[in-house]
Amino acid sequence: MVGAGTADSSKRVLVVGGSGTFGRHLVHGLLASTNFDVVIGGRDRARSEATATRFREKYPAGRIDVAEADREHVEVETLRALRLFAIVDAAGPF
Repeated sequence: MVGAGTADSSKRVLVVGGSGTFGRHLVHGLLASTNFDVVIGGRDRARSEATATRFREKYPAGRIDVAEADREHVEVETLRALRLFAIVDAAGPF
């Protein structure tokens, strides 16, 4: 992924539940106020992709990625491959 070219542009944050109500607010906040790359994670890849598509309309496509990852079914290898700076659990219910 290509970030915005600042010191923190190579940092990636996974938002588990990023396509849910609370998760979408977190994703928006990260994209609007940081140069972090954001990975939208969840059980339903199609839903995560749809959320990513909506955010890509406003933010550079290189900053947004999608991964199948929910808080109960995620492999360590998957997390390592994503090269994450942080993980945020926004999976509901809220």
